[in-house]
Amino acid sequence: MKFNELDRVKVLRDFSKEDVHKGDVGVVVFAFTQPHEAYEVEFDDGFGKPKATFPIFPEDLEKVFKPMIG
Repeated sequence: MKFNELDRVKVLRDFSKEDVHKGDVGVVVFAFTQPHEAYEVEFDDGFGKPKATFPIFPEDLEKVFKPMIG
């Protein structure tokens, strides 16, 4: 799946070195196409302060869809 900048995404595995764990949600801040498709994703500490930003391959991400407000 292709992701766009500012998409909310969930990681599908642990990234212990970065203190990011399966299920954590971040925001795509940059999309790479070379040498491989990857996405720079920023994660915060839950209070809005960035805690980690690093590139992740698309197979380790899932888009988070916002629920419709009716």
